Amino acid sequence: MFALGASLVWLAVSGKRQEKLEQKKPRPVEIIQNSKPSATRIYAPSDLQVVSIRMEPVVSANSPSGGGNHSLEVQNVGTTAFTSLLVKISYFGANGKLIESRDYQLNKSIPPAQTVTLRDIAVEPFANKPAKYSGKILFADLESAGAVKP
Repeated sequence: MFALGASLVWLAVSGKRQEKLEQKKPRPVEIIQNSKPSATRIYAPSDLQVVSIRMEPVVSANSPSGGGNHSLEVQNVGTTAFTSLLVKISYFGANGKLIESRDYQLNKSIPPAQTVTLRDIAVEPFANKPAKYSGKILFADLESAGAVKP
């Protein structure tokens, strides 16, 4: 029994010594580094809506169903700015059937609660001339406070 009591006293005393030694050691210095903000990608953002799509056709002798330039109006109904959009535009024939879908990467900032018109989106010629178009935003990056606006 005496050995058990002596062991407990020895553990308590050695523990106190160890604590005192730890207190005398200098604390490690905490290093804080700043990192560049990175984009956060949002798939199918509900805050961004394609309001309208227009196309100014370019018809030439070589390409009767030629391409052209799109103008795209995008509305941000949210409270966060977005940038780097990927827009899918679907092209339909006069019969309403899908001719083709194309994706366009647009590096433009869309501020919160604003509508922005994105112009001069080049469109390659089609085999069959489309009669209608519809668009949706596949993804967009949240614009960070430190990001450079294009």
